[in-house]
Amino acid sequence: MAAAGGSIRPVWPAKNDQRRKKMKHRPAMLIACMLAVGIALLILSRSLNDVWAQSSSATNRISIGLYGQEANDGSETPAISANSRFVAFASDATNLVSSDTNDKRDIFVYDRATGWMTRVSVASDGTEANGDNYLPAISADGRFVAFSSYATNLVTGDTNNWVDVFVHDRQTGDTVRVSVASDGTQGQYGGSNYPALSADGRFVAFWSCATNLVPSDTNGYCDIFVHDRDTDENDVFDEPGKVSTVRVSVASDGTQANGDSDFPSISADGRFVVFESNADNLVANDTNDISDVFLHDRDADEDGIFDEPGEVSTVRVSVASDGAEGNGYSGSAAISADGRYVAFESYATNLVPSDTNGHQDIFLHDWKGGITTRISVSSSGTEGDGFSEAPS
Repeated sequence: MAAAGGSIRPVWPAKNDQRRKKMKHRPAMLIACMLAVGIALLILSRSLNDVWAQSSSATNRISIGLYGQEANDGSETPAISANSRFVAFASDATNLVSSDTNDKRDIFVYDRATGWMTRVSVASDGTEANGDNYLPAISADGRFVAFSSYATNLVTGDTNNWVDVFVHDRQTGDTVRVSVASDGTQGQYGGSNYPALSADGRFVAFWSCATNLVPSDTNGYCDIFVHDRDTDENDVFDEPGKVSTVRVSVASDGTQANGDSDFPSISADGRFVVFESNADNLVANDTNDISDVFLHDRDADEDGIFDEPGEVSTVRVSVASDGAEGNGYSGSAAISADGRYVAFESYATNLVPSDTNGHQDIFLHDWKGGITTRISVSSSGTEGDGFSEAPS
C-alpha cells in the first residue's frame, strides 16, 4: 500500500530497463497505444492477486467479497488513507458488491472500521462504468478517490475516446472528470492517467498526452498537469468556472519539456510536484541523456499564490549530494507530505559512495539540504543484493 505524504500513489508495472534513453520524437499517439497494450498484457498475465492490510498486530485481507467470501478475480494497486481506515484498490472481481454486472475492472474502497465495501468507479447517479478503471489514489481522509478510466458514461459529454482521470466524492456520490482544461474542455489527441491527490483532494496531479489542456502545448510529448478543483478557495469543489489546470513539467522559466514526463507525486498541500522526465531542458547542465527526477515548486516566492508566472521553479533531485547528475535511469518518485524529501528508484551508481551491487536501488533526496542517501540497505548499511523499486 502506497502512502506518499499528501499524494497516495499506486504503483504501475515497474520499469526494468536501466538504459531508458530519451526518445525525442515519440508521438503522443504511440504512447497512448503502448499504454493500452501494456494494460491488456497485464490483464492477460495477471494471477488472482488479493489486497491485504497489515497492522502491528494482524494482517487482514481487504479484497473480500460479499458475506466474507473470497473475491472471484484479482485485485491490485491499493492506496490507503492517512489514518489507514480506508483502502482503495482496483479489482476485476464481480462479487465485492452487489449488482456488479458491467464485466469491467472497477475501483473499490474498503472501510476497515466498519467492514463496508463500496464501488467508486461509478457515475454520480450510481451507474456502473462501461469501461475499465485503474490506479486509484485517495485523499487523506478517504473522502475523495481519483482514478483513471476508459468509461464514457461516468460524466456527460465524454466523447474523446481516451482514458481520462476522474474523482469520486464518497460523501456526496458525485463523480467529476478532472483531466480537462481550465474551461472544462475535454482532453484531445491523447489520454490521461496516473492521478495523485493532495491531502484534501483539492489538487489532482496527472500525466497526459493531450495537447489542449493548457495553451501553447506544442512540444509533442506527454506532460504532467495539476488540476485545481477550488480556485476561489471557498471549500466547494468543482464549481463551474472555479477550476483550473496548469502544466508543471516545465522549466523554471516556463519552457516546455523537450521529452516525455511521467508518474507524478504531489505534496500534502499541493505546492510541490515530483515527476520523472526524459527532457534535458528542464534544468541547466542536464547531459546524462537518461530519465531523471524533477521537483516543481508552484510557489517559489512563498506568498501562498500558486502558479504565478516567474514565481515557480523546477529542480532536479535525482542527483548526488555534491550535485552530480546520475549516470543511470532514475524515476518512480514519491514525495513527503511537506515536500522536502523525495524517494526514487535509480540504476545510477554515482549517487552515493560505494554503490557496487549492480542493481537498481531506492534513494532519498533532501532537496532543501541537498543530501542524497540510499535507503534500500540493511540496518547495518549493507547494500541490497537484488532489485529494489517503487518507493512510496
